[in-house]
Amino acid sequence: AEMGKRGHEAALAEYSWPHHARHFVANLEQWAHCGQTVAG
Repeated sequence: AEMGKRGHEAALAEYSWPHHARHFVANLEQWAHCGQTVAG
């Protein structure tokens, strides 16, 4: 749980959701429309 907390804190400090939101959502939409699945 502690590692997740540190990762969340780093993400909040280092990555700006509003700045990257359009690109992120566009990638999700493209992925969804292509019908790709996550390999795993």
